[in-house]
Amino acid sequence: MQYYYNYTVLSPQQQDLLTLHNKKHNIRKTLSGLGFAVFAAELTFQILYTFLFLFLKLTGVSNNEFFNDNYLAITELFHGTVLFTALFVIGLTYCGLSNTKLSSIIKFKKVKKSNLVLYVILGLSIGYLGNILTSILLSSFEAIGINNNLADTETSYNNFGFLIMTLVTAIAPAFAEEFLFRGVILGKLRKYGNTFAILISSLLFGLMHGNLVQIPFAFIGGVFFAFVTVKTNSMLPAMIIHFLNNLSSCILQYIQDNFSDYVINLSSVLVFAIIFALGIFAFVVLSIKDKKLFSINNESDEAKEFTLKEKFKLFFSNVGTIFALVLLLLETLSTIRFSIG
Repeated sequence: MQYYYNYTVLSPQQQDLLTLHNKKHNIRKTLSGLGFAVFAAELTFQILYTFLFLFLKLTGVSNNEFFNDNYLAITELFHGTVLFTALFVIGLTYCGLSNTKLSSIIKFKKVKKSNLVLYVILGLSIGYLGNILTSILLSSFEAIGINNNLADTETSYNNFGFLIMTLVTAIAPAFAEEFLFRGVILGKLRKYGNTFAILISSLLFGLMHGNLVQIPFAFIGGVFFAFVTVKTNSMLPAMIIHFLNNLSSCILQYIQDNFSDYVINLSSVLVFAIIFALGIFAFVVLSIKDKKLFSINNESDEAKEFTLKEKFKLFFSNVGTIFALVLLLLETLSTIRFSIG
């Protein structure tokens, strides 16, 4: 027995209900805080990005010849800089406000070099597979009148532009996105179960890309990034895979801009065949080395107190998550064009 507030005696059943209520409240509070963090990161990114271009326009810098000649490269540079700033600042702010020590959620446990190489190879092959599945999904959307409405721009880069695009596209997300999604969000949620943490961090990661082209691929990639982070207790493999995956996209983009269709098609087929074959090899070796390769069970009491379905209900029923999802979905809808017939 125990007394509650006005000295009313609580029965064991009432005590259990009160304890269950408090535990749900704590999970919902954590999820709400993370939701607000994602909301704030996206809003900060959009505001800073808009402010930068408004500043350049008002000061006349955007009329500069160098700026016009390297518009795409400078745009990429701004995008990467703002992304890096928004995700790190908001991630650190969240940790400060929630009294979360970075050492408790950011993991860099030493990984065996052989395992690291195998996970990286497997991750790259999954990335290529994700691209294929995304293309199939987008084709299915187009068949029913749902099309991507992102503005078409000339994507040819000069050497300076390619260097900037590579630095921004490959390096910035590998650090900033991994810090927020596989560090702060995944790390904070792991105590509620690894499966739940992987799915929620990947869902938010996918939606934050804000368009039909990237969301499916980002979700698939996010699931593997989170999985390998959980398996190794280190963010390093995911950071390397993320970097190399984005780097390969930059290289393929460069080939498309500077070589003939024959070279483009040949290189695409060769790269895919090599990466996919190496991926199968990596999967087989990892499966032999680890008989429980896909076992990510978290045996903590907190992880087992609620079912996955119950935890998802808590995720979708808090203010922070609702704010984040509304903002991200509105951004995504702004890139969709519906057509009939």
